[in-house]
Amino acid sequence: MNTTSVEYQKVPIEPLECLKSGWELIRDKYWLFLGITVVGTLISSAVPLAILTGPMMCGIFLCYLSKLRGEEVSFERLFKGFDHFVQSLIATLIVFGITFIILIPFIVVFLVGFLGAVSSDGGEAVGVGFVFLMLFFYAFALLIGVVVSCLFIFTYPLIVDVGLSGIEALKTSVKAVWANIWGILGLVLLNCVISFVGILFCYVGALFVMPVVFGSVTIAYRKVFPG
Repeated sequence: MNTTSVEYQKVPIEPLECLKSGWELIRDKYWLFLGITVVGTLISSAVPLAILTGPMMCGIFLCYLSKLRGEEVSFERLFKGFDHFVQSLIATLIVFGITFIILIPFIVVFLVGFLGAVSSDGGEAVGVGFVFLMLFFYAFALLIGVVVSCLFIFTYPLIVDVGLSGIEALKTSVKAVWANIWGILGLVLLNCVISFVGILFCYVGALFVMPVVFGSVTIAYRKVFPG
């Protein structure tokens, strides 16, 4: 395990170009990567407390990085992510912890508003106010998710590609993303829009665009960390 940080580049990150290159990366093996991505994400959510999120994300990115290097990729490689179980779990728990701490004030406000709406006799005005409070809460939670996704987006690739520890991978990802913040933010937002459009198609569409989303992140990662 490498405990030192690695060099990163400040480069132009063009979201549409990354998306296009991500599709080109997996196009000839699309159905294989669809299976890898869907199974990996399902397993990551199957166990409480995100215990399997880290190794599954590591396994997914291991497959994409292998394809980028021109290596043969098999479905079984997904489970090689468990070779990085400890460090990926540490990184996942830290990310979840940071997100939760940031959201605590808004959770408190939400609970206070909910209890006030339930116990009050204010009628329709209270109900409308509570609805707006809920909308604000969910909008902020979504914003936090996008920001966290941006800052820590390279964490799992750094663990499997460079062998960084979970903590060093987090720190390096934040530094590298901050140096390329607008391009990475644009890519994350574009992927969110694509995923949302997929959700509109009975949620199934979101599954079919997942390989391209992961492919675009892999392309952006290699631009920032040329290796």
